[in-house]
Amino acid sequence: MEVFKFDTISEKTSDQIHFFFAKLNCRLYRKANKSSNLVSANRLFGDKSLTFNESYQDVSEIVYGAKLQPLDFKENPEQSRVTINNWVANKTEGRIKDVIPQGAIDELTALVLVNTIYFKGIM
Repeated sequence: MEVFKFDTISEKTSDQIHFFFAKLNCRLYRKANKSSNLVSANRLFGDKSLTFNESYQDVSEIVYGAKLQPLDFKENPEQSRVTINNWVANKTEGRIKDVIPQGAIDELTALVLVNTIYFKGIM
């Protein structure tokens, strides 16, 4: 985090950390120009039988753009895996197709956090 001057914050509260990352995202996207393409996508996939903290969901969605999508990991882990892989393939324009291998998601899976970043060009 030293590269981003994050080490200069003496006491790091969760609000400061979230603010820092929101500011970093703004800077990264502001530097993108016509000769470069920067795409980042985030998503939370949570088991539909579980209740996730509302505050956590709000911060994830507002600061990181990571909306919670409920899936049925317990009853249908393979379809959940396919859904996640399809989301990743869509967000990466087909460059990443099977980020989660078969068998990686099972009935004990509670939450999958996915982050994709695609950059093409010169910053």
